[in-house]
Amino acid sequence: FKRIVFKMGNHEYRWTRYLRQQAPATFGFEEFRIDVILRLAEQGIGFVDNMQLIKAGKLDIWHGHEIKGSPFIPVNPARSAMTKYKGNIVVNHHHRTSFEPMQLANGGSYGAWSIGCLCGMSPEYYPTAYTMWNHGFGELDLDANGDFQFENWRIINGKVKHS
Repeated sequence: FKRIVFKMGNHEYRWTRYLRQQAPATFGFEEFRIDVILRLAEQGIGFVDNMQLIKAGKLDIWHGHEIKGSPFIPVNPARSAMTKYKGNIVVNHHHRTSFEPMQLANGGSYGAWSIGCLCGMSPEYYPTAYTMWNHGFGELDLDANGDFQFENWRIINGKVKHS
């Protein structure tokens, strides 16, 4: 990949909240930041903090917990994001691959994508997650004018497949 970006999600943000609430003397020290602990810069991986938008041309990238709405787990996370956001958006929070296109009456169009996860499929806090989640990742090809092509990939039995 030309560039990899790590977008902080709700699970990583728990670390920040923990430091602020339970260890305030350590909060604010660079050594305790999640991107430093994960050594992202050493690996050439960009970092975007919690509640910060990634603008990639005409595509907006959020972690799903940053899109406010009902707390239920939607059947189609991309559709849920589209109805709340009404623009080109990629989210990851529900750990499930989905796509929702929207054609506008004026001829315009938008798309919403949710991407799979790269984590364990049966975490201790949700042992039946494997029934709802899938492994996957997104790949973005961005033109100089802001147009884009987004590919939503699934990983099935260790093989990368187009979704």
